[in-house]
Amino acid sequence: MNARLLACLAGLSALTLSGCAGRETVPNPGTLGVDFAWAGIAACEATSPALRITGSPPTTTRFAVRLTDLNVPGFAHGGGEVPRGTPSPAGDEIPQGALTDAFRGPCPPVGPHRYRFTVQALDAQNRTVATGEAIRPFPP
Repeated sequence: MNARLLACLAGLSALTLSGCAGRETVPNPGTLGVDFAWAGIAACEATSPALRITGSPPTTTRFAVRLTDLNVPGFAHGGGEVPRGTPSPAGDEIPQGALTDAFRGPCPPVGPHRYRFTVQALDAQNRTVATGEAIRPFPP
């Protein structure tokens, strides 16, 4: 086993599990509020819904987003990274359709499934400075 993996497993590193895969996390990362709705999103299409994000630290330069089907966690729905726009007092918004890097929308084979969007706020050094998630059933 290599030394980096052992350090991650032993908790001797400042990296989180996502950091073990190559992304460092700052000490005491913040928590993001994440909200979205499936309105206007058709099954099995590659259009991402708009995401509303609150609590982004001022050092945030972009967001890494991942979609997971909690009923079939091994199915890769992808996600992507998007630059942070100009934040408003209401928070940040990732517009509908902004996730284009191999994003595959919800496509439950039978009945409703639960989907989770996980969002990481990243700084200019590619470190995770805050994380959050939201879970919704599809179809709504």
